[in-house]
Amino acid sequence: MHFVSSGCLELTGYAPEDLVDSHRISFNDLIAPEYRDLLWESWEQCLAKRQPFRFEYELITAQNKRIWVLEIGQGVYNDQGGIEALEGIIVDISDRKEIENHLIYVNEHDKLTGLYNREYLETLLKRDVRKKDGKKRALISVNLSMVQLLAANYGFHYTQNLIKNAAETMKPYCADNRILFQTYDNRFVFYLTEYRNGEELLRFSESIAAALESLFTTDRVSGGIGVLELTESESDLDVDLILRRLLIASERSLAVSDKDFAITFYNHELEAIVNRERDIRYALSASLAGKPGYDMYLQYQPIFDIRSKSIVGFEALARLRTQKLGSVSPVEFIPIAEKTKLIIPLGE
Repeated sequence: MHFVSSGCLELTGYAPEDLVDSHRISFNDLIAPEYRDLLWESWEQCLAKRQPFRFEYELITAQNKRIWVLEIGQGVYNDQGGIEALEGIIVDISDRKEIENHLIYVNEHDKLTGLYNREYLETLLKRDVRKKDGKKRALISVNLSMVQLLAANYGFHYTQNLIKNAAETMKPYCADNRILFQTYDNRFVFYLTEYRNGEELLRFSESIAAALESLFTTDRVSGGIGVLELTESESDLDVDLILRRLLIASERSLAVSDKDFAITFYNHELEAIVNRERDIRYALSASLAGKPGYDMYLQYQPIFDIRSKSIVGFEALARLRTQKLGSVSPVEFIPIAEKTKLIIPLGE
């Protein structure tokens, strides 16, 4: 460096004369190692196009403290167009960077648990699902929707503490290839990469289930764990569909198992079941609203008295029929009607 202003001392802790002609230390040595190559590559690109230079990086001061700086500069050219020197100014932007980093943290993390949030998960998935790098990727959802049932008895803060405790219980299971997110108030997602096979995903899910069962022993909280493997053939899927399939798996675990924390792997057969339930739910609503093509009707089964050998009454049995589904058994539609509260208008 041929000229260094007096502001160098306040910025770096070194006097200007320390840096001139690298008398005591080279300016390159003040640049944090991870930025040195990037800085000079950026300078070379700007000089080749004769553009002004602008770059943010970290310096290491004489007190061995890292500070963020903004360097703005340009090339000095001779009459033949050759580069004679570089000139510019370096400004401390540490305060601005601290604010930026805080805003980034708030945008990417859940306030209660400090875990990454749904928005950050979506960002990662959008970036990763389109990669063709051969890496295995999977999502494991932990559905704690049953926790909300305790709010009426114990209050909102009590259930919030349960969620926070669940997050603390699962944090030790994070690793370089396992990132934990809180996607909703009562749902968590592990994003796993470079695992070996489905058996490893099952064992990992079982360890999470065991930890949560132990945590919620007193409160008798149950949950569902859903597992979704992402294949390269599904790289064209949007993130909403991916997370919907993951939710299907975790909700199925809640619905069909008597275990406190059951585990369900997503597959297309599972989605077919869920889609049929959705169609039956719609058919029930449509029939109760009198929509044509959605018929709820009665069949009457005689009640026969074997002593008098005569019919003494009839049992009225509900039946559902639609053009798309055909005849739907009460074994299917009655539980759905009960779960959705449609059983009440159906009874009427």
